[in-house]
Amino acid sequence: MHVSNTLKTRVQQQFVNGEVPEILALAQKEGISELAVLECMPPECITKVSASHFNEIMVMVATWGTVTIAIKTMGMELSVHGPLPIGHLNEDEEYIFSSGDMYALGGSIQTTHIESIYFLDGSQYQDPCYAILFFDYFGSCMFKILPQKDEQQKFDQEQVEYLRTMRDRITEQPGCSCCS
Repeated sequence: MHVSNTLKTRVQQQFVNGEVPEILALAQKEGISELAVLECMPPECITKVSASHFNEIMVMVATWGTVTIAIKTMGMELSVHGPLPIGHLNEDEEYIFSSGDMYALGGSIQTTHIESIYFLDGSQYQDPCYAILFFDYFGSCMFKILPQKDEQQKFDQEQVEYLRTMRDRITEQPGCSCCS
């Protein structure tokens, strides 16, 4: 989605006071997609990777232990805290989670609906934010994965490092021209 310079400046001003605004609320207020809001963030905060890295990301996150998987729409906010179940892609490109008593999450994800994946590293903000966000072709965030938080609501620094290492490994792959 093209965002006019005036609108882009107005959205960018929401990030200058050291806080990250709620992306869905800002998108609704400005009449743009969540993805358009995210792309107005300072470039050092966001890294886009191709949806072709979906399976790789999911397999790696499944090794992190407890994470938060969040889905937020205009009418619902749902968060699940627990280990991400490993899954597999079937012939229809549907990622099916393994089921079992140790997982709070089950079901499947239609990977053909994922247009792009973003790594968010907002370590410079007063209230740091970290996430892996999965966007559909309409610019809506389908879901996001966040590192676990401790009792003081601080992100688990080991998982933050895992997120950064994965992001860097994916974007620095020789011959991979699908990521920007």
